[in-house]
Amino acid sequence: MPTEWGACLAALNIGLPAYNLIFGIGALLGIGGGTVFSILHGRGELGRAIVPYDIRCARHAFSLLFALLGLVAAEPIAFLLGATEETALYTTTYLRVILLFSPAFILNNIMTAFVRNDGNPHLAMAAMTISTLTNIVLDYVCIYPLKLGMFGAALATGLGSVLGLLIQLTHFLRRGNSLRLQRIRPTVRETLQIMRCGIS
Repeated sequence: MPTEWGACLAALNIGLPAYNLIFGIGALLGIGGGTVFSILHGRGELGRAIVPYDIRCARHAFSLLFALLGLVAAEPIAFLLGATEETALYTTTYLRVILLFSPAFILNNIMTAFVRNDGNPHLAMAAMTISTLTNIVLDYVCIYPLKLGMFGAALATGLGSVLGLLIQLTHFLRRGNSLRLQRIRPTVRETLQIMRCGIS
């Protein structure tokens, strides 16, 4: 058992760069887009102060790419990240689930920034807190009572993010909500602003 737990912990650390990449892309699109949203909203340009169209296109593209990688290339990615014969199975399992949940991770990060910047920071904070606590609780439930191992650990992370996203989507029901999903493409200047504000 100690050897198995050691392999699981090693696999988790090996797979974390993939999760961090997904999180970083979501943060780039969310923080950059949310900042441009706030600037346009402050200028009174409500017709353009929307969830930018190219952010949604980028989210779809990255989500599809990561999900496909999770389906067909989780094992090669695991070895690329440094997995050994002892940790390959655990790392592959973790990566496959995390990559398949990438649409939820990316959209959750985007929504956190936009909801906060649209005057509802309490909802964004509550969603983040509940998501984290749910992850912790489900980690225990999935790993110990359900004995799902690495699959359970990754599943708990994914489900926590899905719950956080569902909570944030209630913002669209809020009176005074300024967020709109429209097919308005940002200008080149706005796109550069999104990248510049979110790249950090």
